[in-house]
Amino acid sequence: MLNFILPSLPTIMMPHHDGEPIDHSEQAGAEIIQGHVADFRSRWDQGQIASPIRDLTIMVGGLQRELTKQGLVEIAGRIKNLTIGDVDANGLAKDGGMDLPLDLGLNPWGETRARMNSYVEQVRREEWGKGGSSLTRYQADALGLLPLREQFDGFLHAFGLKFEPSETIITGGSLPGINMVFESVQAIARKKSRATSLIAPTPGFSVYYSQAERRDIPVTKIPTEGTNGFCTTAESLGVALRSASNAHDIFYVTIPNNPTSTTYDLQSLRDSLSTFHSLRPNGVIVVDLAYIEMIPKEQAAALLSLFEKTDTLSQAIFAVSMSKNFGYPRLRCAALYTKNSDLFKALQATSQTVYASQSSPMELEALAMWKYVTPIARQHLFALFRQRQQALLSSLALTDEKRIQAGKGVLTDPDRTYTDVPLYVCAGLAPGVDTLTLFQETLNCGVPIEVFGGSNGMARFSVGIEPLAAVAHLA
Repeated sequence: MLNFILPSLPTIMMPHHDGEPIDHSEQAGAEIIQGHVADFRSRWDQGQIASPIRDLTIMVGGLQRELTKQGLVEIAGRIKNLTIGDVDANGLAKDGGMDLPLDLGLNPWGETRARMNSYVEQVRREEWGKGGSSLTRYQADALGLLPLREQFDGFLHAFGLKFEPSETIITGGSLPGINMVFESVQAIARKKSRATSLIAPTPGFSVYYSQAERRDIPVTKIPTEGTNGFCTTAESLGVALRSASNAHDIFYVTIPNNPTSTTYDLQSLRDSLSTFHSLRPNGVIVVDLAYIEMIPKEQAAALLSLFEKTDTLSQAIFAVSMSKNFGYPRLRCAALYTKNSDLFKALQATSQTVYASQSSPMELEALAMWKYVTPIARQHLFALFRQRQQALLSSLALTDEKRIQAGKGVLTDPDRTYTDVPLYVCAGLAPGVDTLTLFQETLNCGVPIEVFGGSNGMARFSVGIEPLAAVAHLA
């Protein structure tokens, strides 16, 4: 039978044969949880899990529903879904007070949202007054609204990289944006009868690896370690690239990194960029900046300055998305930036032929967010995520402390636990412990690092959904 380190419950107690009471609700809950975990583990081992993160989320929901149906509501409430990197706007009010979702424009009753809506209507009327129905017709250049591109350019300029609107393309989020990069680079390579492949550090955001494989782009995965923020090294990249080539290979980097919640070591990134530039002069560096605003500005600027210092700025395509930075994952809006005119033309051609135009309601919503949701409000959001990180770490530490007192082994390894990205905790696991075992023992459901191509014995937790008290197991 599973042993749970859980608060005491007002449950039905029946006498044991030696006179000690048995908590039958805990026993029944443990058996239900064990059954769901065993089923998921079996399907995982048999290769039947197509989308592990979403399937884990579905498993948690199904488990909570079954426990509730069996009358085990309190146990169901203790299960925490820390899987998908999502944000619950309603939950922000429980932790940050009503001001946070109001200031982020997520509460439809707030002043910020009212200003945003008024601004959108104002823009619509102004554009209508100019004639030409610019917001309802296709965009011939398929680059996105000029004022929105200017907002994205201003954001990145604050970190030391200056781009013009003519070097910027709006996309419906970073996922389709980077997929557009793959398609564009592949098209360039085919025209020149050259090869292309994706060079990807692991653990990494594996969705992009799947996107490349769907396009028959070979993926070379480079194992990394926590000692340098899970960045590639010049040596590991050199081994992967083998020798100099005119191939149009794509090197994917993410600063800072999801899933490991780390920031690349400055020297390791510099050496990796220099090595790629030397061995793949025609290659492309995709730089995913989804979480760049969540780390100290000086650190971010220092990392981004390396592209000029290593002469790789002309090989780079930067991607900035809004969703997590604004606590608004359903706002699918991002920008791609490049100073390479050939790459830009290829990206524009893909945008024109595949997407025709971006959705004007999305663009207007994004424009209003940039205008009325302040950097201070976004920093308050990140500060709340950090509070949740600490609550989760404290809860895990308390569990391990109780296990030690009971003569049992610990579950986690604090020396291999990372929290640079406020939205995530990447927790090192003790030998013999995996993510599903950790879930059974703590009721915190995370994602195995193996999902992201790692083999480092870690679990990634997202703290964007569950409120602070729930993460601390106080609710």
